[in-house]
Order: sequence, then C-alpha cells, then structure tokens
Amino acid sequence: FINAIKAGSGIGPLPTLIMQHHPNLIPLDLPRGVDGKIYLAIDRTVARAARVRIVETWLKHTVFDAIRVPQLARTFVHPRSNYEKQQATSATVVPMKL
Repeated sequence: FINAIKAGSGIGPLPTLIMQHHPNLIPLDLPRGVDGKIYLAIDRTVARAARVRIVETWLKHTVFDAIRVPQLARTFVHPRSNYEKQQATSATVVPMKL
C-alpha cells in the first residue's frame, strides 16, 4: 500500500508514524479517522515469568512510549509537528537482557 502511494497512484490512510520513515510523503489535514488501542495478550501460565515481564516493560517504556513517539499519545500529533525535534534528539535503543 505504501509503495502504491509513493509511486503516485493516489492518496490513502497511513499511520502518522510512517512520516519517520518516509518524510517525502505529504500528510493531508483531513478529519481524524480511527482511534485504536494496542493490547498485549500474555498467557496466564507465563505472565509472572521474569523474561515476559522484561519484554512487557521494554515494550511499554521504549517501543510504545508516547514521549519518545508522540504519535502514540492519546492526543493527536500532526506527523510534521515533532519530526524535526525527534530527529535532533534521536532516542537510544535500550538493550534487552534475557
């Protein structure tokens, strides 16, 4: 889908995060579409295992952190509003110890 849009076939809905990887795309100021939630499902039999808790914490505080990735915040953040600031401060990746 992204390749078709980049090739000029038209417009389409994309997550605002896409601007970090494809800054040449032009976001349109259209009414906000779908609000979504992301859930992490953990089997009860392993939910208390240290390795599972480590991954859960890493996901919450690194991958899906609204401060590091403003587009994941509860309020809408236009794709271009913080992109330059993010590029200047580029977040570091926290290594996982399993």
